[in-house]
Amino acid sequence: MKLIRLVFRCFYPKLKYLILFVPYRIRGNNISFTAIISKGTLMNYCNVDHYTYIGHYCSLNSCKIGKYSSIAPYVMIGGAEHSYWWYSTSHHISKENIGGKLTVVGNDVWIGTHAVIRQGITIGNGAVIGAGSVVLSDVEPYSVVVGSPAKKIKMRFDSKTERAIEGSYYWNYSPNKAFKILTNLFK
Repeated sequence: MKLIRLVFRCFYPKLKYLILFVPYRIRGNNISFTAIISKGTLMNYCNVDHYTYIGHYCSLNSCKIGKYSSIAPYVMIGGAEHSYWWYSTSHHISKENIGGKLTVVGNDVWIGTHAVIRQGITIGNGAVIGAGSVVLSDVEPYSVVVGSPAKKIKMRFDSKTERAIEGSYYWNYSPNKAFKILTNLFK
């Protein structure tokens, strides 16, 4: 019995990956082994990079998410838009090409719960999207945006600090190495 428990503990992370994440790859998604995707999340044609966390019941369509990003539950990224300007809004009738624009979320981005991000938007590295925000336009790196529609309320850092963080490329390293890089950046 102890041997079975030991084998299960050793192989559970890989089994969990096969059971939970293989269906995502089948539907045109590419998810890093180090990313965490919570239950109930729907994804179509998404690329999720290393050490990114995606909360419960999110809906992600045609997006690229960078490393170390954190996405709270109930977030919607991308998604089809409807041709409200045509005679019918149904995608069965309207032949307007309104889908498929790639939404890009940079590295180390934090997106609060219930945020909605329109398709085709680019969110810069280190940005923070407040809970319940509706993002209709691109978001600058290291800015904090809130509201509906989302508006910039402040920058997280001064420009010197931003340049130092951007120049470190810490997101290309493991969490331990990234932590050391960031803590040594401003000693």
